[in-house]
Amino acid sequence: MAEKGAKHKRITIKVGDKTYPCYTTMGAAVGFRQQTGHDIEKIEGTSDVAAFVYNCTKSACRREHIDFDMSFEDFCDGVLIEDLNNLQSENSVGVTDAKKKS
Repeated sequence: MAEKGAKHKRITIKVGDKTYPCYTTMGAAVGFRQQTGHDIEKIEGTSDVAAFVYNCTKSACRREHIDFDMSFEDFCDGVLIEDLNNLQSENSVGVTDAKKKS
């Protein structure tokens, strides 16, 4: 657990011309499960990564009280593959760890 007073790194992702928070929460894991039918430990391929990042963004926005009413398709259209790859390579949203477990 984080020490008292410690701040978590605020990770963001650019979607179209807006920037949103994007980090792993329990809500993101549950949303991913509801969307895909499997847990984050089973993430495989770009489609699953996109679904996980979408749910991380949606959950982080909900947590920070930021409006986010974007559909999954609109989200995917607004995110560049290189931005998704940067998140994955930085292990910013836990995608790399989840893929290693499968």
